[in-house]
This record gives sequence, C-alpha cells and structure tokens, in this order.
Amino acid sequence: MLRYGMTTEQFIDRPFPLKRRFLIWIVPVLLLFVGILVFTTYRASQDVVRDIYLQQATQRAQGLAEGVARTHPNEWRDLVNGATLSAESLGILSQAFDNERQEFNLSKLKVYDLRRLTIFATDATQIGALEDNAALRGVMETGQPHVLVDGAGTADELYELYVPYRVNQRLVAVFEIYEPTSYLNSILGNAALPVILIPGGLLIVLLIGLSILVFGAQHAINNRTQEVNRLRNRLEGLVSRRAAEAMRRVDETEGVLSETVSCTLLYSDIRGFTSFSETHTPAQVIAYLNDVMSLQIEIVERHGGDVDKLIGDALFARFHDAGRENHAVQAAMDIQTAMRERELEPGIGIGVFSGDVIAGGIGPENRRDYTVIGDCVNVSARLCSMASKGEIVCDADTLTLSGTEGFSGIETCHVKGRQEVIRIHRAHP
Repeated sequence: MLRYGMTTEQFIDRPFPLKRRFLIWIVPVLLLFVGILVFTTYRASQDVVRDIYLQQATQRAQGLAEGVARTHPNEWRDLVNGATLSAESLGILSQAFDNERQEFNLSKLKVYDLRRLTIFATDATQIGALEDNAALRGVMETGQPHVLVDGAGTADELYELYVPYRVNQRLVAVFEIYEPTSYLNSILGNAALPVILIPGGLLIVLLIGLSILVFGAQHAINNRTQEVNRLRNRLEGLVSRRAAEAMRRVDETEGVLSETVSCTLLYSDIRGFTSFSETHTPAQVIAYLNDVMSLQIEIVERHGGDVDKLIGDALFARFHDAGRENHAVQAAMDIQTAMRERELEPGIGIGVFSGDVIAGGIGPENRRDYTVIGDCVNVSARLCSMASKGEIVCDADTLTLSGTEGFSGIETCHVKGRQEVIRIHRAHP
C-alpha cells in the first residue's frame, strides 16, 4: 500500500500535490516566522530598554555618591567603611542624599548600607528601617544590578533599579533608583516598529509571490504528469516484458508478486581478496574492484544476462532467455579470458548452475530487492567456491545444453545442504 491508499500505478498517474503541501506546511511556517519575529523584537527591545536604564541608573548613583562625598566627607567615609552611624550622621546623610536627589530630578530614591539598613528614602518614615526583599539580597549576594517594575500596567509605572555602588572594587552601598518607563519605551517602541513592519511586510509580499509561483507550478505539474503518463505507456512497450509484467502485477499488500522461473545462474568471486586487501591501500582495492566488476558486468550484459547484485567482491548474475545455458557458459569463458589478458590479479573463480528459482520482491516493505532465491542459488555459490583462480565449475546438465567444449571430464561432488551427488566439469579458458 502506497501513501494516500493508492496503488503504484495510481500514485504515478496522479500529479505531485505541491499546492496542497504549500498551504499545509509552508504558509503556516511563514506566518509562524512573522509571529516569532514580532515577539523576539519586542522582547529584545524590552531588554535594551532595561540595559539603558541600568546604565543610566549606575551613572546617577555614581553622581549621587560623589555629591554626598564632596559635601559631607566624614559621614560618607563612615558609611563606606561600614561604621555604625549615629542618629546625627544618619540625618546628615539623609539630607545630603535628598539634596542630590532633587539635583538629579529623581522622583524616588533609596540608599542601603551592607546591613540592608535604609540610609535614605524619599519617604522619611522608612529611613533607619531594615529592608529584606529578594531583589536587594540578590544584588548584595551577586554584586549585579537588578530591575523590577513598580506599578506595572498603571499610569504611574516605574522601573525599580537596584544598583550596587563600589569603592575600590568593594561593594559599600546599594542605590534603589526609580525611573518612569514611558520615556524610553516610547522612543524604542517607535524605533522597533519599522524593524517589525518592514520584514513582516516583506514576508507577506514573499508569501503572495510564492503563492502565485506555487499555483502556477501546480498547473504545470498537472500538465507534465499527463505527458509523462502518456510517455510511460509508450515506453512500457520498449522495456523487457518480464520487468513490465512484474511491475504491473504489483499487489497492494504484498508488493511485487513472486513467481517460479527457470534460469541459469552465474556466480563469481575473487580469490584471495582478503589477503589482497591487507596488502594494498583502500584506493588500490577499490580501483581493482571497479575494474573487475565493470569487466564482468559488460560481458554478462553482452551475453543477455542480468546482474542481480554485487556482494562485496562477488557477482551474481542470471540468464533467463532461450539458450540461457550457452549464454551463461560463454559469458563465464569470456570473463576468465578477459581477466587473464588484462592480468587482473588476483583472479576469480566462477560457478555456473541451472534450475528453478523463485523471483520476487525480498525484504521489508520500505527496502525490497527484486531478486531470486532457492536451492539453485546456493548451489551456484557452492560451485563457485570449488573453482580455483581462473577456473569455471559448471554442472554437467548445463554444460550439455550449452554445447560448449573445452571442459575437463566429468567429476562428482557433494554440496553442503544437498543429499544427491552433483556432476560437474571444470575449465581453464
């Protein structure tokens, strides 16, 4: 059974569903891409905004600290050194920070020492209190700034920026600076809008163009499929009858139907190939295999045979037509002669045997091989194993039907897995 529940011929007859797959797969992917683009651009702009606010807050914290240190150096030195501040010193620092806050036009400001004691707060009732929120603890533990949003979703939404302040790389205080979110958000929003709209618009234009292209291509595919089907029907008269009939008899559940056929089998194998491989480079081994296999395939096809498969350094071929015994034996003789004339060493041994085999599709549905199986296949391989370099071993019945001369007298042998004796002849062409 093929995809969509069609037979092989139905699958070939129908055009490729390009338009349908485009609508199912490509269009949703492009739309998803546009959505991802919008989302990632928005998230990236938010990250950029926060980074800018943090950099600005860090600079303001530096300015606040320098202003307080300049106007009240003694109290600032006590804060930096971690000394316990008196109520008077705390009041002086609070007033100094408030002056600097107004100078920097900050709506809200808090300053904490390393004990999380509030040195200054815009709300005076919070001065001297211990703060124990997670953001402040995180800044003191990691030394990294942190951002929260205060009043999210309201008109008074603020960025709550926790900024560490260091002296000689040592953390001495944490500034909590509040900044309105509206100013930079609107600027970056206006900047990000073209980044979203231009690629998004281009993708929409691309989608429209692709749709026109795909719909036109589907029309062309439909026309080409009709032409290919007409041509296929004419070409089936040119290919071999056996192959065409086998493909036309494809069963929806079993694939290519099996059949019993009479044929002559030729099995060849390189002698001493393992030793040859061990004493030559991979490139030399591949080059030798290519030469030997090319030579054998050319001769087998010239004599009307079909190469069933290449098995490592072995070749398996079959002859089906009338006079197949003679064709197979002559092919074997020509192969050995060509091997000798071209001095292709190490040589090969060949076994030839005739009989009935089962031809059909072998293997799982997703990886089938059209081949032949049966006792005759095993015997041809056994006869090949009995042949020395440059030798042909052929059973007596096949040799008689071939009418070929030049073979030795008759011998008898036992083949593993077979009880009856096999009569054979040998030849060294």
